[in-house]
Amino acid sequence: FKIKNAYCCEPINELYENLQKKHGKNVKIFNCALSNKEKKRKFYIYEIPSQSSFYKQNKTYSSLQKIKKIIKIESKIFDKIFNKNLKIDFCKIDAQGEDFQILKGMSKNLKKGNIKLLKVEVCFPDVHKDVPNSYLDILNYLNEFNYRLFSISKIKYKDNSILFLDAFFKKN
Repeated sequence: FKIKNAYCCEPINELYENLQKKHGKNVKIFNCALSNKEKKRKFYIYEIPSQSSFYKQNKTYSSLQKIKKIIKIESKIFDKIFNKNLKIDFCKIDAQGEDFQILKGMSKNLKKGNIKLLKVEVCFPDVHKDVPNSYLDILNYLNEFNYRLFSISKIKYKDNSILFLDAFFKKN
């Protein structure tokens, strides 16, 4: 299939600029983090940028715990950015513990069924400190909007406990 439009939210300036250079003509890139509230928050930038988050990491992997710097960033709400009844075929959320809050900020789009397929990287409690939600919160919340879990992939374990996985949901 052909991709007509692609959108991306990236809070780390360095990565945002790289994405702009590489994909700026084909992808609309927003230099922000998503959540369910618009406010300035502490953001931990780790040596491995893909691990950066609003949350500190637990002692899961020492190699992933090196904080490069802490910055303050403004979080935005998905529904305020995508508020024109935009039909979205695929939406990927990979936000290192902030996934449930992002989904709460998508409630209008979820209610209208504007998103056909959701991929959510779900982190389990052992990964980040002070994450206020769980895998079940995400499942139950999406169920309220008739989104059903239909597949999981990339399950990562440590000491017989799940750390994270990719969960796929589709509108019923």
